[in-house]
Parts: sequence; structure tokens; C-alpha cells
Amino acid sequence: YDRLLPRIESLSSGVRLFAIDGQTSAELDRLLTTATGTGADELAEVALASRDMVATLALRENQRHAAEQQLRQSEQFFRDVAESAGEFVWQVCANNTYVHLSAQASVAFGRPLTELIGHPVYEFIAARERGAFARQVRLQARSGAPYRRFLMPIVRPDGERRWLAFSGMPIRDENGVTQGAYRGTAEDVTDRRRAEEELLLAEKVFANSTQAILITDARATIVSVNPAFTLISGYNAEEAIGMNPSAFASGRHDAAFYSEMWGELQRSGAWTGEVWDRRKNGEVFPKWVSINAVYDRDEATVTHYVAIFSDITERKENEARIEHLAGHAQP
Repeated sequence: YDRLLPRIESLSSGVRLFAIDGQTSAELDRLLTTATGTGADELAEVALASRDMVATLALRENQRHAAEQQLRQSEQFFRDVAESAGEFVWQVCANNTYVHLSAQASVAFGRPLTELIGHPVYEFIAARERGAFARQVRLQARSGAPYRRFLMPIVRPDGERRWLAFSGMPIRDENGVTQGAYRGTAEDVTDRRRAEEELLLAEKVFANSTQAILITDARATIVSVNPAFTLISGYNAEEAIGMNPSAFASGRHDAAFYSEMWGELQRSGAWTGEVWDRRKNGEVFPKWVSINAVYDRDEATVTHYVAIFSDITERKENEARIEHLAGHAQP
């Protein structure tokens, strides 16, 4: 018994030490080695089994720590990539309250994170739109479907209205069941949305203008025309695109005329004047033309030319009629 007592005490001390620290150590290994002894009795078997259990638990703990570290690194990498792209990371709980937002969110909302986290998503939407968007968000949460660039208008403290695009996935529990919580990324798409609206407006103006609009590339090859161009010239878009405007020349202007026109375009980027051209049916007609050069962002290189013109045949006929009457007026 006297020989067993130190081993029993070592085993007991080793178990208590592991229960407190939860990890292996030189002291724990010493205690379990002492408890094992040199024999092959039942106490040695218990001590060896304890050593195996400790080793297994320690391995699992190390694996858990490694997995947690890898997860933290992955999350940090994800946040860094998202924010470097101008996006922010978000997470909402089942009642659609922000529980996490990365730093870039404060830029998008124009508010510090302390005024965002813990607040409902709808709080930052204009009051008149809050109800409609709240219903959309609730329906999305109930469906468990992912967010795909869900557009939400927010109002900053200074009253400025901005549009944010949210993309995200539902958060699932260990059984794969969704509880209404979501996480993902979002970005401020206001400038892009405004640019798209301006482009749409420009397209409508282009299509509905009563004046003919012709666009060429830097080499004066036609790349686009509007319906008014077809109405005036007789050439449809498929026929005109790829042509050079010189194909419409009437023959009334000499080389010096066009040389002066292009010289002015190169000097000032604009030219306005009267030009006689030929319609598709061969009819020669006068038009009043404004040509402007379009430059790249650096204002250094011409990328396109835009010509806007109107048929002034009727005006020229009226002028000729007035001159004729004036010349035949009785004294």
C-alpha cells in the first residue's frame, strides 16, 4: 500500500491539474508517468488510459484552436477584401437589427458604428418608404432566400439620400435550419445608379430628338445615329454605321472648306456652320450643323465626334422667296 499511495496521489493530482488547465504540460506528464510506475497492475492501466485520454483531448483542443484561428483569419481576409472593394460586411439578427457592421459601413451611412449597431435596418430609410421596405425584408427573411443586390434607400444625417445594394446569405444553425438572421456584404451604388439614370435620360433624348444626331469615333467612322438622322438623310442605322460622313457630300464644297472645318475642330474642339449634303435618294439639301469633339477623362485625346444637325431646306426656300420678292418690288 505504501508503494501505491504516491502513485495514487500522482494520478489524482494529474487529473485535477488537467481539469483546471485543460491542456498538457510537463508537470502533468510527470504526474501521470509517476502514477504509471514500472509494473503492469490495474493502477498502471488506469494511468495509461488517463494519459491516452489527455493526449486525445489535447489533440482535439489544439485542432479546435487551429480551426478557430483559421476561421478568424478567413473572416479577416473576407472583411479586408470586401472593404478594399468599397463594400462593408453586415449581419442582422432575426428581428432585422444590425448586430455587426464593418468600419466601411460608417462611410456609407454617414454615421458612426455606435449609431448603427443595435438599431433596426428600417430606421435609416425615409419614413414614407419604411413600410414598403420593411415588408420586403420580412418576406425575404421568411423565405430564407439569399439577398442578391437588394437595393435599399437610406437617408444620411444631413438629409442626403443614398442607395445601398445588399447581398447576403441566411445564417443556419447546427441542424441547417434558418432562423431569420443574415450576413453578407453591401456597397453604396448611388453614383452608379445616378450615372445609369443619366445614361437612360441621354438615350431618351438621343432617340426622341427632332434634330439629327450622328456620332463617330476618333477616325470619323459613324458608330451611332438617331431616328431623326434616318428621317432627314434617308439612311437607316444599319446602313450608316461604319460609313464616313464624307459619303454624304453633295459636291458643293471644295477641299478647302472641309480642311478649314477639321482645322477648327482640332484647334477648339467645335465647329458650327451650314453644310450642303446629299440624301440617300440623291437630293441635295442644306443643313445647319454643330460638331463637337469628345475627349477622354484626361481631356487629352479625342475619342468621338458628335454632330447635331437640322434640315434647313424650308428656311432657305423662304429666304430665297423673300429675296425674290424684294428684287421685284415696285419702287
